[in-house]
Amino acid sequence: MKHTYLIFIASLVVFPAIAHAELPCTDYEVSETVVPDQPVLNEISGLAVSHANPDYLWGHTDSGGEPELYLFNREGKVVRTYRIEDVTNYDWEDIAVAPCKAWSEEYCIYIGDTGDNLFKRVQKRIHSVVEPALPAGEIEPIAEPITVSLNQSWRIQYPEGIGNEAKFINPDCESVMVHPQTADIYIVSKQSEGGAQYLFKMTRSGDNAGHLTSLASYNFTSLVGRIKALFNATTSADFSPDGSRFVVRTYAEIYEYDLVTYPDMGEAFKHPVVRFKSLEPQGESVTYDIDGKSLITSSEQFPYDVGVPMIHYYKCIENPAYTAPAILEKPDPFPDTEPEPGPETEPEPDPDAVDPGTDPDMTDPGDNPDPGDNPDPGDNPEPGDNPEPGDNPEPGDNPEPGDNPEPGDNPEPGDNPEPGDNPEPGPVKPSNPSSSEPQVSKAQSKGSSDSCSAMIGRTGRFEFAAAGGICLLGLYLRRRRAVFRKTK
Repeated sequence: MKHTYLIFIASLVVFPAIAHAELPCTDYEVSETVVPDQPVLNEISGLAVSHANPDYLWGHTDSGGEPELYLFNREGKVVRTYRIEDVTNYDWEDIAVAPCKAWSEEYCIYIGDTGDNLFKRVQKRIHSVVEPALPAGEIEPIAEPITVSLNQSWRIQYPEGIGNEAKFINPDCESVMVHPQTADIYIVSKQSEGGAQYLFKMTRSGDNAGHLTSLASYNFTSLVGRIKALFNATTSADFSPDGSRFVVRTYAEIYEYDLVTYPDMGEAFKHPVVRFKSLEPQGESVTYDIDGKSLITSSEQFPYDVGVPMIHYYKCIENPAYTAPAILEKPDPFPDTEPEPGPETEPEPDPDAVDPGTDPDMTDPGDNPDPGDNPDPGDNPEPGDNPEPGDNPEPGDNPEPGDNPEPGDNPEPGDNPEPGDNPEPGPVKPSNPSSSEPQVSKAQSKGSSDSCSAMIGRTGRFEFAAAGGICLLGLYLRRRRAVFRKTK
């Protein structure tokens, strides 16, 4: 049975002075409910149409699920499972298929590990993997997961100054979309308590890779009334394949935006031109179909943990007055861009290092120093290396007391780099380009501070000052002894 679904053109009511471009669809024919494979897809948190395999869709589960991507046909039958190595599904919320880089012909699957209902996660990320292609011919399902490698991973950082509450400082976000030509990444905050949602754009490369910039805010409301604040929460977003429109959904409704009338993303976000209720009671995903006009939506289990997820296909009833806009073309010559950040892996959390009942993502595993960073006992000078009495340094060679580093100069624990920020391993360059031998300071060459170096090297941060004082006292007494011998 088919349903004809009437849309509500809110923009003509809210912004009557603005003349919008003709819309591509006058109505939608909505399919029967499709139930995906159970129990493999017992929930669908993210949904996207495959670029390499247009007759198939990509989906994934929510927090606590496997770090896997599921490729399934239009009837919901899973044909391939791809497991991403060295990645955890903390709270995957949305998915997008777009070029791996700006104007690239290679396509990637982008995964938003951005969910955070309690506003406490410290490591939210966008992952990408190169999209796998199915072989030609008839496809037989394969149940065994196929391992794929991570292509890129960004740790996202929200901007300051939006608000003082946790939901502004570290918001919960479930909507991720990637532009089909420029590969720009956008995120929409969920704000499950109601109120304004924010549109962010992510920096892809350079020193600020992963940083988000706030472009605009919009207060989503509900056509079904404020029966439940969650009806206003955004849960998914997507760009049309030609980049001329984008769509954002809430639990109960779908909003479409026109980038022809409003070319600026921030301005467009404030002015939805299409708005209608969806059929799912707890809608989680939305994506454009391959024609760039029709839509596909999905929901969580309903009732929660009892029912099954739903998929609906909204087939576009085309508007004869609609003229497709020109597709954004690649600049010629294309400007050079900074190199993309290299592949990152996300270490699995150590369950022994986390208090029971604590989300393993609340603390970054890489913040703790490795035990191997402590100096080896073998680095201490051998007894035979002690200087002869006549080798004592001249009085002027002794360091001044003020030269010792202050205790406060030690790095704070929070200054340690994140796991993904470590540089790639490589050869260590000597400080003197003309020599491959380790460089030795003047004081060390005279043997005046070998024992001090060893002593301080074995101390912790809090004993540093005391060790420095003891070493200075020892140097002073050694100097006095040498002077006494000479006068004697």
